[in-house]
Amino acid sequence: MIRVYLIDDESPIVDELLALIDWQSYGFQIVGYSYDPEVARKEILDLAPDLVISDVKMDGLSGLELFVLVSSCLPGIHFCFLSAYDSFEYVSEALKLGAVRYLRKPIRENELIEMLLDVKENLSNHLLSEITSSLSEDYVGGRNARVRELFQRLFPLQPQQKARILAFYGKHEGPLPLEKLAGDFQTFYSDENLSLSVVVDPNSEAIREITQKEKISAGLSEEFSDYRLVAGAIRHARAASKQKFIDGHHDLLIYSENENILKLLEKINDVRSASELQGVLANIKEMLSEYEIKSYDLQKIYRTIFFNLVKYGISSYDEKADELSVLDDYKDVDDFINDLNNLFPGTSPSKPSANVIGEVIRDLEENVAERRSLAYYAAKYNYNACYFSQLFKKVTGATFAEYFIQLKISKAQTLISSSNLLLADIASRVGYDDYYHFSKIFKKYTGLTPTEYRASAK
Repeated sequence: MIRVYLIDDESPIVDELLALIDWQSYGFQIVGYSYDPEVARKEILDLAPDLVISDVKMDGLSGLELFVLVSSCLPGIHFCFLSAYDSFEYVSEALKLGAVRYLRKPIRENELIEMLLDVKENLSNHLLSEITSSLSEDYVGGRNARVRELFQRLFPLQPQQKARILAFYGKHEGPLPLEKLAGDFQTFYSDENLSLSVVVDPNSEAIREITQKEKISAGLSEEFSDYRLVAGAIRHARAASKQKFIDGHHDLLIYSENENILKLLEKINDVRSASELQGVLANIKEMLSEYEIKSYDLQKIYRTIFFNLVKYGISSYDEKADELSVLDDYKDVDDFINDLNNLFPGTSPSKPSANVIGEVIRDLEENVAERRSLAYYAAKYNYNACYFSQLFKKVTGATFAEYFIQLKISKAQTLISSSNLLLADIASRVGYDDYYHFSKIFKKYTGLTPTEYRASAK
C-alpha cells in the first residue's frame, strides 16, 4: 500500500477527501490527517508517508513552506497541492518545488484518481530503480534488510503467501504475457536478455510453452514467504534460466537441491595427482550427465576444480579467476571444459615472449566483446597456461583476468560518458550479454553503478 497523509485547515475538505474514493481499492492507505499544518509537519516526519495531499494557503505554515521543511528530511516524499485559486504563481511555485500535481478545489473524483495513478507509477518506477541498484551490489551487511524493504513495498506478500522468482533469459520480441503465467506477479528487472519477476502460483506448463514459442529459457527459484530469502532466490532462478549452457535446449528449469552434486565434488577432490585430475576433466561432460548436474551447480564444480588445479601446480592462484562466473564468462559447457583442459602443459612456445604478449594485448583490444580466456591464448601459442599466466603478469603488471576485465570496464566507461547508447547495449558491446552481471562487475571496479556513472559524467 502507498501511504498517504492529508492536510487542510478546512475540516470539510479533509472529510470530503476521505470519503471521495475507496482509497484501498487503488492501492493507497490513509495513515493520518490534520487540520493544523504545525501538527501535520510533526506527524509527517514521524509517519514518513509516500504522498502528502496538502492545501497551499493555510494559517501558519503554507503548503509550500510545509513541503520545503518536510522534503529536507524526507527527500523522496511526493506532494500534491490543493487550492481554490487557479493562479499561475501558485502553480509555478508548486511545480518548481517538485509537486507531482496541482489540483483545484472543489476536488473532482476523476482528477484525484488520475493523480494517484501517476504517483503510483512514479513510486513503482522509483522502487524498481532502487531495487536494480541494490541488486547490482553484493548481498552483504545491511543490504539484505534494504532489499527486503524495497521488495515488501513493491509487492507485499500476504500472510501464508509463497512466492518464487521467475527468470527469463534470451532475446525476445516485445513484452512477455506474464499475466497468463502466474496468479500474480511483479517484474522488477528487465533488459534485452534477462527478465526477473516475483510470481505467485506460477503455471509451469504455460511458462514452458513461452520458452518454446519465443526460443528463450526460464528458471524458477524455490518458494519463499519472506523477502529475506530473495537474494538467494534471484541467484538460483537466474542460474536455472541458463540450463541451455549445459544441454543446448530452451526450456524451464525449476531450482531444487541436488544430492548428486556432493558426490561429484567428492570424486573431484579424491584425485591424488595432476594426471588423475586431467583424467577427471577428460570425462567431466559425461559426469555432468551421469550426476544430473544443473546449471546452478556449475559454479561449485568450477571452484572445486580450480582449487585442485592450484593444488597440483597446474594453475597459479588468481583471486580474479576465483571470482569467475562460469555461466556468464563462457558461452557453453564445451567452451568451459576446453578452457580447463587447455590449462595442462602443451608443447614449447614458437615465438618470443614479448611478441606473444603484445599480440595478445592487441587481440584483446580488438575483441573486447568476445569471451577470451588465458587458456585460449596459452593453447594458441603453445604455452603451459601456468607459465603463460606468470609471463603475462610480468609484462603487463596485472593478471590476465584482471587486465581483460579492466579493459572491458574502461571501454564501457568511455561509451557511457560519450554516447547516448542504452546501458544494456553498452554491456553487450564489451562482452556482457547479461546487464545484471555487467552492472555488478562495473560497480565493483568503479564504485558506481552504470546509471550512477552516467549521471556523474554529465
